[in-house]
Amino acid sequence: MRLLKYIVFSIVLLGAGLAQAQPVEVFVPFEEGMTSMQLRQKATDAAFAQSVTDTALSLLPAPLSEDRQVLLKQYFLEKAGGYVLGYKEVSSFRAEDGLNLTMDVNVNRQALRTALQSMGIYYTVSEPLPVTFRHQGELDEESLQQVRDLILLTGLKRDLDVQPEFLLQREGEKLWKGRLIFEGRDWVAVKKDIPELWFELWKRYFGRKEMRESASSSTRLRVSGWFTPDGVQDFDRVLQGWVSAVQEVKLAEMEMLPSGVAAIWDVRVVNRQLLKSRLEAFLPGRGLSFVITSKE
Repeated sequence: MRLLKYIVFSIVLLGAGLAQAQPVEVFVPFEEGMTSMQLRQKATDAAFAQSVTDTALSLLPAPLSEDRQVLLKQYFLEKAGGYVLGYKEVSSFRAEDGLNLTMDVNVNRQALRTALQSMGIYYTVSEPLPVTFRHQGELDEESLQQVRDLILLTGLKRDLDVQPEFLLQREGEKLWKGRLIFEGRDWVAVKKDIPELWFELWKRYFGRKEMRESASSSTRLRVSGWFTPDGVQDFDRVLQGWVSAVQEVKLAEMEMLPSGVAAIWDVRVVNRQLLKSRLEAFLPGRGLSFVITSKE
């Protein structure tokens, strides 16, 4: 028999697909009136933000511009803790002018990737999205700067008479109201601050099924040439780590053939050229070959 054994199974994405330790070092200057506990908490928050930002940049299918990186880190200063699964202090040194802190941080990469997609950064990293932005009434300088930063961070380009169209206005004295219009859909939200309102509406647009499908393709990867099944499991962990090239990695089939062991993965490819270059660099030197085909 040419086909000696045929196994089908699924891989639950824990371990490498879910979290990965990220060592990070930060320095936080001491401020007058700050207690030791407050200084340490500020340093911990900074370490979380740096680690989550670094992980986010590795998850994107293309490099993010430096000015958007700065805004992304600022965004995560208050929200990074929601993506931290655990951490360990490696070392700390208290100097006269501040605290130097080194930590290992485990980041939930799946949740972080979903957040980057909802925020739109994942889809606009290479090319900005043209939008129409309008506001009713005058905006103070602080609100205008918030809007400018949000447009840049999200990856939008202001245009005229195009959709999606974002409308912003005051709702009473303490609230903001926004509308996002796109192809017959009209999403409305009311929030206390502009950033919260902004991302609440844009996640409706970027969360559409057609948006997700346009950014990735369902692909089948077949690799052959192993002598034992252990090699398949080892490469599965490697493949799941290539987060800038693939997502939703699932080991679907493994074949025990007279010529050796072969395996098939179903993956969502977000950067096909990067995946191909990594496969070409990793597999041939180990006596392995691969074939990539479209699943759909």
